[in-house]
Order: sequence, then C-alpha cells, then structure tokens
Amino acid sequence: MNEVDVGEVWPVIGRVCQWLCTNWLELLKALAAPIIAAAALRVSRQQVEINASKLRLDLYDRRSEVYAAVKTLLGEFWADATVKPEGLDLFRKGTVQADFLFSDSVTTYLAQMDRKGQRLISATAAHYRGDANPPGRPTPLQEMEHLQDWFAAQGPVAKAMFKPFLRLEQPRPRSMAHRAAAFLGLRPRRSRP
Repeated sequence: MNEVDVGEVWPVIGRVCQWLCTNWLELLKALAAPIIAAAALRVSRQQVEINASKLRLDLYDRRSEVYAAVKTLLGEFWADATVKPEGLDLFRKGTVQADFLFSDSVTTYLAQMDRKGQRLISATAAHYRGDANPPGRPTPLQEMEHLQDWFAAQGPVAKAMFKPFLRLEQPRPRSMAHRAAAFLGLRPRRSRP
C-alpha cells in the first residue's frame, strides 16, 4: 500500500481552503441556479398534484349529482310504489351529463332505468284506465308488478354501479424508479403494494 505523507496533504488542504475563502461568492452564485431550478421543479410538481386533486373533486361533484338523481327517483318509487312523470323528468335532467362522466355500463343502466320508468308510468295509467290487454302480452297489472319488482331491487344495484366512480381516494404516487423507466421508454417492473 502506498503511504501518504501527512506533510504533503496539509498544503493541499490549505490551498483548497484558501481557494474556497477567496471564491466562496462565485461558488454560491454557481450553486444558486441548480438550487432555484430544483425548487421550481418541486413547486411545479406540487401544482400538478393540486390540479389533479381539484379535477378529481370536480369530477366527484358532477358524478354525485347524477347519483343523487338516481337516488331521488328510487326514493320516489319507494315512497309511492310508482314513478311519476315529474320525477322521471327530474331524473332525466339530473342524468343528462352521464355520457361524459361515466363508462358505457353506467349510461346503459341509466337508459334502462329511464325506459323502465316510462313503461311503469304507462302500465300504471293503462291499469287504472282499464285498457284491454292485447293478446300474447302481459296485462298492465302484470307489467306494473314486474316493473315494481325491478325498481324495488335497484337500491343495491345502483350503489354497486356508482361506487367505483364515487371514490375520492388519492392515487398512489409512482416511485422514482417507475418514473425514470417511463422517461427512458422502458417497461418498469410492477412493484408490490
């Protein structure tokens, strides 16, 4: 092994200290730009996170309005065992934006609820008017009972349908390795939760 003479090291340390003492201001100036850039990067990252949270909250508000319209229609049904035209109109107004806020399965479900609500209104009116039953079709009373059974079962179905869309959980941040791999165009390994 090479032995280092302490007498040779002290002059080097002295020159470094002397250089630092005379050039400390220049050194701070050189370090200022990267420090400011790192701080600006951190602030911009926080702004992105704040904007993403605001978007999630705004989306939640709009989606919850649609769910409230569904619950209002079901509440009206549970109170009177029928759907009224005014209630169905409020349901339609409350769910008009659903195509833009939810997946196709939810919009299909809402359209089905609208059709069945309209059929329940028609079947109830036909039953109370005493309309004649066309051959091969169920009577208005049978259709009304079938639709009432369907509406009576929709509380848990609607909740399960909307539940994935009405969560406010914060998404897990991606790890630094995952972001670096994505930046380099590599497919990162999935990490365990």
